[in-house]
Amino acid sequence: LMALGMWTDAAAILPELADACGDRADVWRALARARFERGDLEGGVGASERALAIEPACPVCHHNLALAALRRRDLSAAWRWVTLGLRACRTDEGLRRLRSRVLAARAITALRGVRDAVLPRRAGFRR
Repeated sequence: LMALGMWTDAAAILPELADACGDRADVWRALARARFERGDLEGGVGASERALAIEPACPVCHHNLALAALRRRDLSAAWRWVTLGLRACRTDEGLRRLRSRVLAARAITALRGVRDAVLPRRAGFRR
Protein backbone atom coordinates (compact mmCIF):
# COMPACT_ATOMS: atom_id res chain seq x y z
CA LEU A 1 0.00 0.00 0.00
CA MET A 2 2.74 2.41 0.92
CA ALA A 3 4.67 1.64 -2.26
CA LEU A 4 1.56 2.62 -4.19
CA GLY A 5 1.11 5.86 -2.24
CA MET A 6 -2.04 4.57 -0.57
CA TRP A 7 -1.25 6.29 2.72
CA THR A 8 -4.82 6.43 4.03
CA ASP A 9 -5.29 2.68 3.57
CA ALA A 10 -1.88 1.95 5.09
CA ALA A 11 -2.61 4.20 8.08
CA ALA A 12 -5.89 2.34 8.62
CA ILE A 13 -4.36 -1.15 8.50
CA LEU A 14 -0.97 -0.65 10.17
CA PRO A 15 -2.24 0.08 13.72
CA GLU A 16 -3.55 -3.50 13.97
CA LEU A 17 -0.24 -4.85 12.74
CA ALA A 18 1.66 -2.58 15.15
CA ASP A 19 -0.46 -3.81 18.06
CA ALA A 20 0.10 -7.44 17.04
CA CYS A 21 3.86 -6.91 16.55
CA GLY A 22 4.37 -4.35 19.30
CA ASP A 23 8.10 -4.95 19.61
CA ARG A 24 8.97 -4.36 15.92
CA ALA A 25 10.32 -0.89 15.31
CA ASP A 26 9.99 -1.27 11.53
CA VAL A 27 6.21 -1.64 11.83
CA TRP A 28 5.96 1.46 14.02
CA ARG A 29 8.17 3.37 11.56
CA ALA A 30 5.89 2.34 8.69
CA LEU A 31 2.85 3.49 10.65
CA ALA A 32 4.58 6.78 11.43
CA ARG A 33 5.37 7.35 7.76
CA ALA A 34 1.82 6.55 6.69
CA ARG A 35 0.44 8.97 9.27
CA PHE A 36 2.92 11.72 8.35
CA GLU A 37 2.11 11.29 4.66
CA ARG A 38 -1.61 11.64 5.43
CA GLY A 39 -0.91 14.88 7.29
CA ASP A 40 -1.52 13.37 10.75
CA LEU A 41 1.44 15.04 12.44
CA GLU A 42 0.58 14.01 16.00
CA GLY A 43 -0.17 10.42 14.98
CA GLY A 44 3.15 10.25 13.16
CA VAL A 45 4.96 11.63 16.18
CA GLY A 46 3.33 9.07 18.46
CA ALA A 47 4.25 6.16 16.20
CA SER A 48 7.82 7.48 15.79
CA GLU A 49 8.19 7.73 19.56
CA ARG A 50 7.00 4.11 19.92
CA ALA A 51 9.56 2.98 17.32
CA LEU A 52 12.26 4.99 19.09
CA ALA A 53 11.41 3.33 22.41
CA ILE A 54 12.10 -0.02 20.76
CA GLU A 55 15.15 1.09 18.77
CA PRO A 56 16.71 4.13 20.54
CA ALA A 57 19.46 4.65 17.95
CA CYS A 58 17.08 4.83 14.98
CA PRO A 59 18.17 7.78 12.80
CA VAL A 60 14.93 7.66 10.77
CA CYS A 61 12.86 8.21 13.91
CA HIS A 62 15.03 11.10 15.08
CA HIS A 63 14.88 12.62 11.60
CA ASN A 64 11.09 12.35 11.39
CA LEU A 65 10.58 13.74 14.89
CA ALA A 66 12.84 16.69 14.05
CA LEU A 67 10.89 17.34 10.84
CA ALA A 68 7.62 17.22 12.77
CA ALA A 69 9.01 19.75 15.25
CA LEU A 70 10.05 22.00 12.36
CA ARG A 71 6.53 21.81 10.94
CA ARG A 72 5.22 22.93 14.33
CA ARG A 73 7.87 25.69 14.29
CA ASP A 74 9.36 24.30 17.50
CA LEU A 75 13.03 24.91 16.77
CA SER A 76 14.25 23.84 20.20
CA ALA A 77 12.54 20.44 19.88
CA ALA A 78 13.85 20.07 16.31
CA TRP A 79 17.37 20.80 17.55
CA ARG A 80 16.98 18.32 20.42
CA TRP A 81 15.88 15.50 18.06
CA VAL A 82 18.68 16.21 15.59
CA THR A 83 21.26 16.32 18.39
CA LEU A 84 20.01 13.07 19.92
CA GLY A 85 19.97 11.41 16.52
CA LEU A 86 23.50 12.48 15.68
CA ARG A 87 24.69 11.36 19.07
CA ALA A 88 23.34 7.89 18.25
CA CYS A 89 24.42 7.86 14.58
CA ARG A 90 27.08 10.48 13.80
CA THR A 91 27.42 9.62 10.14
CA ASP A 92 23.75 9.84 9.11
CA GLU A 93 23.67 12.23 6.15
CA GLY A 94 19.95 12.96 6.49
CA LEU A 95 20.40 14.11 10.08
CA ARG A 96 23.46 16.16 9.13
CA ARG A 97 21.50 17.97 6.41
CA LEU A 98 18.61 18.46 8.79
CA ARG A 99 20.99 19.92 11.37
CA SER A 100 21.98 22.57 8.81
CA ARG A 101 18.33 23.28 8.10
CA VAL A 102 17.53 23.71 11.81
CA LEU A 103 20.57 25.95 12.30
CA ALA A 104 19.49 28.08 9.33
CA ALA A 105 15.95 28.37 10.73
CA ARG A 106 17.33 29.40 14.12
CA ALA A 107 19.56 32.04 12.48
CA ILE A 108 16.67 33.41 10.44
CA THR A 109 14.49 33.62 13.55
CA ALA A 110 17.24 35.45 15.42
CA LEU A 111 17.80 37.88 12.53
CA ARG A 112 14.10 38.62 12.31
CA GLY A 113 14.12 39.41 16.01
CA VAL A 114 17.01 41.83 15.53
CA ARG A 115 15.30 43.41 12.52
CA ASP A 116 12.08 43.89 14.45
CA ALA A 117 13.96 45.43 17.37
CA VAL A 118 15.93 47.82 15.16
CA LEU A 119 13.38 48.83 12.52
CA PRO A 120 10.12 50.17 13.87
CA ARG A 121 7.07 49.06 11.91
CA ARG A 122 6.04 52.62 11.09
CA ALA A 123 9.40 53.58 9.63
CA GLY A 124 8.11 52.83 6.16
CA PHE A 125 10.64 50.09 5.50
CA ARG A 126 9.42 47.11 3.64
CA ARG A 127 9.65 43.80 5.45
